[in-house]
Amino acid sequence: MIGNQSISKQVSLVVYPDLEALSRAAAERFVEQARQAVASRGRLSVALAGGRTPLCTYELLAEPPSRDPVPWDRVHVLWGDERCVPADDPRSNFRLSPQVVLALGIRVKQPGELPTGEGIELVARH
Repeated sequence: MIGNQSISKQVSLVVYPDLEALSRAAAERFVEQARQAVASRGRLSVALAGGRTPLCTYELLAEPPSRDPVPWDRVHVLWGDERCVPADDPRSNFRLSPQVVLALGIRVKQPGELPTGEGIELVARH
């Protein structure tokens, strides 16, 4: 319950046979949601997950037919997570971000790098 309103939403669980099927479904869902968001609000802000699992989805979004229907010039990308590793570490999402956004043709206005290679205490202060 939020305030005095209750929220009722049905949840469904879909199990995909492999990463490729999951990635294709995720790309299709992203395209659908991105078009709806831009149509109704004029823009889309999205927090992308890092790591290796979503890379296949991002690659699909960077190519036709998934790339073309998304108005990428109205998409603002944020990273939803980051690892406490130096920015040049292969596991760093910040290092990965230019590769992904350039492939998608997205302009990154404020990449917002955290000093993750400096230790968790410094990151926590930002």
